[in-house]
Amino acid sequence: MVAFAFVGLRLVVKWKNFGRLIIDDFLIILAACCLLGDLIIQHYMWIQGMANIGGASSDQFIRIMKVGLADRDVQYSRESNTDHRTR
Repeated sequence: MVAFAFVGLRLVVKWKNFGRLIIDDFLIILAACCLLGDLIIQHYMWIQGMANIGGASSDQFIRIMKVGLADRDVQYSRESNTDHRTR
């Protein structure tokens, strides 16, 4: 979160001094957005069981590895480690 404060302050100072932003400012904004996306993914993985990876259930571990994508299309059996595709 400190990084976002520095980016914000940099943009404010740049705007006050020059009255406009240039390409490197937009690249820094893009990098900050990527950082925010990474933080969101890390938080999701943490609440899915990565905090205690040894105690995570099979379903939690699968969701961590898949990062939650396409979970609605795949139904996993609790009795075995095989997946059953549903359409």
